[in-house]
Formats: sequence, C-alpha cells, structure tokens
Amino acid sequence: MVKDKKALVSELTKLILGSKNMIDIFNEFAVNANWFDSELFRNDEETLDEVLSSKRPSEVVLMIHNGEYRYADDYFLINSEQNLDSYNVPKVKAFMEPILKSDFLPYFIDDLRDGTTNFEDWNFQDARIEKFLQNEVMTVESESTKNFDDFLNGRKGKK
Repeated sequence: MVKDKKALVSELTKLILGSKNMIDIFNEFAVNANWFDSELFRNDEETLDEVLSSKRPSEVVLMIHNGEYRYADDYFLINSEQNLDSYNVPKVKAFMEPILKSDFLPYFIDDLRDGTTNFEDWNFQDARIEKFLQNEVMTVESESTKNFDDFLNGRKGKK
C-alpha cells in the first residue's frame, strides 16, 4: 500500500526527531532552504565565540537582551530579528517539528520523487532514515510521472 505524503512526512519527522543526529539533519534542511535563522548551534563557549566572532560586545549584549537566551540551554540560534534564542532538547524538538512537517519535508519528498533533489547528495548519518527514504519514498512513482507514463503508453497503443 502506498502511503500518502502526510503519512510519510509524519513518519519521517518522528525518525528525524528520534535520531541522535537530529540537529545536523535539521540544519541541513535549514541551510538548503536558505533558512539561516533556523540553523541551530551547540550552546557552548567555543561555538558562541565562533558564531558571534564578527559581533561587537555591545551587539552581543543586545542580542541576548532582546532574545530568549539562557546559557544553561543546549542549543541556540540567531533568529530573524538577529537576537539569540536558546533551547533545551525538548524545546528544540517542539521548535523543529512544525517546521519539518510543514516547510521542509513535504517539498523534500516531492523533490526526491521528481528528481529535483538527488538522494546521494544528502548525508543523514542515520541508517533508519536512509532505509525509510529508499523503501517508502524513492520506490513510489510520483503522480505526475505516472500520469505522463500512462499518457505515453496510451499514445503508443493508438498508433
């Protein structure tokens, strides 16, 4: 039985959120979609220094003051208003889930099926996700491909 796209998105979201590589996977989607204000970083001194190295100290203070940042959280991002927001693991999953379900995965599945996105260009570092994509997504013909093939087969039969 072929699963509808909503079921595929739901299942793939669960796999990603359950992966030990969920942040890397999410960031790959964010960067590929040019959603740089959704890219998550590990909240540690080295990463903070690296990501914020081009900012003046006064800018960093304002980014913290105007954002929702806590040093004790696990991850941070620079939001669309250029402020720092931070997340612990449960909060980061709650942040990622609606974005995956509505903005990234439906288009990703379509792009895989129609060949716009090449599966080999993605490195999920998670065998369960890769197996799911190969078995559930890549093996199903898109509706437009099927209709076009039916159209061509119908034309061939009418010679």
